[in-house]
Parts: sequence; structure tokens; C-alpha cells
Amino acid sequence: MKFDWPGNENNRRNITHLFLAEGAAEVGLLNSLLLGQGADRDKVGVYCFKGLARFATTIPSLTKTLNLGLESVSQLDGIGIIADSEADPTGRLESVISFFKKFGFPHCARDLLANGQHISGHRRVAVSFSPNLNDAGKIEDLVLQEIAESNEFRCIDEYLKCAGDCEDFKKAAAQIFISTRRPDLCGLGRAFEAGIFSANNKAYGVHLQMVNYILSASAVVR
Repeated sequence: MKFDWPGNENNRRNITHLFLAEGAAEVGLLNSLLLGQGADRDKVGVYCFKGLARFATTIPSLTKTLNLGLESVSQLDGIGIIADSEADPTGRLESVISFFKKFGFPHCARDLLANGQHISGHRRVAVSFSPNLNDAGKIEDLVLQEIAESNEFRCIDEYLKCAGDCEDFKKAAAQIFISTRRPDLCGLGRAFEAGIFSANNKAYGVHLQMVNYILSASAVVR
């Protein structure tokens, strides 16, 4: 089961909790986390905004999409964002704060800067970055923490060292691991949904914490 939203015209859902994912990898991880937590698909949705770097320019189109799919944006009890911290976690967090302010949370900055979570009345917003809110990195950092426990990782690590400099070592290592389990599969998102990576692994604890915080804005688990 996937929580992808808004879906086609015949499958609109008046969700109350929305998770915004930076890319396909985050969509796959969120789908797996939500399924594991028993989230209610009728109430919870995952929307891919395709890159925090252009997040600000997507706000008008996202607002339009939300208003088409929902009676009102204000009906959302919780909004969570998952993204990479990249090389500038502070700058990316400021972009998220700006977004939440435009969505009716004018006093969220202090709380989000402190711990990535904010509550206003019964409504909640939160953000989680890979690997965390303070350190530079990507979701591949967390994936490598998980697969470092596997039997295959030592061989993958040695192979990449022998291959010389790699433009994106972590992405390459993750894909090689996927191929050892499913040669026909490509991409982190699909690997999460196929169970090759385990969303329950402690490596993704920062994201699980964010998901549970948003889901607890009201009862949205079966």
C-alpha cells in the first residue's frame, strides 16, 4: 500500500496529515515508515516536491494542488517534511521555516531551529533531514549505516576503493547493494518499498520520530 497523494481524479482523498518528500528515495522511505506505523491511508498522504533547492518556487503550485485536493489547507492537522541536509543544513532549515510560515505557522522558527518540531493549538508541523538537522549529508548516509551491518558491505566497500575515485561513493555503494538483492531494481525509493532496506532500522530513527510526531496530532493509525 502506498500513501502517495493526490493520486488521480478518481482517487482523491481528503487527508488530514501530509508528508512532503524531497525526492523518490524519501517517498519510498515514508511509504514504508507509514505502513509500519499502521497509518490510515484515507487520512495520510505523501507528496513529492522534487527538490528543496526550488522549494520556495513550488509553494504556489503546491498550495493550488492542496486546495484542489482538500476542502482547505487549514484542515491539515499535521505537515511533515523530509529532505537531505546537503552541504547547508541551516539554509535548508530556513527554507522549511519560510514554507511553514506561509502555511499558517507564523511562530514556528524557534521550535524548528531547536528540535525540528512545532505545535500550534492541535496542529503540528515537523521537519527531519538526512542525516540530521545539524550535519551535512544525504539519505545515502543513513542507508550506508544500515547496510554496514550486512555481509555484503565489506566486499562493496573494497570494490569501490579498488575502482578509484567515485563521484558519488555513497550513492554507488547503495545501488550495488540493491543489485546484490534485486538485480532488476534501481533506486532507493523502490528498494525501501521492496523491503531491501528496512525503514525500522535504527539508522532512520530521526525520520521515524518525525513521522510519529505528526501522526500523533490526532488518531490516524488503525
